[in-house]
Amino acid sequence: MIDLDYFSVSDPVCTLRIRESNVKHAVWKTSGETEVIQNNLNPKWIKNFRVWIIFIQDMDLHFQVYNYNSHDSRELIGEVEISLSQIMLATGQQMKLSLTLPHNK
Repeated sequence: MIDLDYFSVSDPVCTLRIRESNVKHAVWKTSGETEVIQNNLNPKWIKNFRVWIIFIQDMDLHFQVYNYNSHDSRELIGEVEISLSQIMLATGQQMKLSLTLPHNK
């Protein structure tokens, strides 16, 4: 994870947005946010996300990790998008993914 703080280490927080897969004009909806982990480049959040699913419908998951600053501002550290079906088909229903920055940054 990238360190965006000058005098300490980043304070990461993770957000999740979801939308229906393969649905034209589907809208991203905010699903939740973790707690802020102070001074940590390898955070292990305690808060988890709960997503209600319809068995026959796939969902896109968009995770964004921010550096939380004391002035209620955030800097994007990175993001990743994946479908719920990809996670469900993975061994142990777990995956390790790398965060990337958007191309327009």
